[in-house]
Amino acid sequence: MLTNTVYNLMNQIVEESKSIFRIEQCYKKDCLEDKELKSFWDGLRIYKEEQIAQLLEHLKEELSAKDPAKKVPVGQ
Repeated sequence: MLTNTVYNLMNQIVEESKSIFRIEQCYKKDCLEDKELKSFWDGLRIYKEEQIAQLLEHLKEELSAKDPAKKVPVGQ
């Protein structure tokens, strides 16, 4: 059974991933030729990718803490 912490981390990874999808598939296309706005969306996407990387590291730590003998290959 997953702990609340593991569930929360997994859920947030999914939410951030969905947000990146929306940025790429909708928001950037909707701003047409506005280079400044496209730059904003690109920056936000990069920020969210960094957040996902941090969340994955925390998830890896949480899963490894449950059974330290196992190395959990999360995101690799």
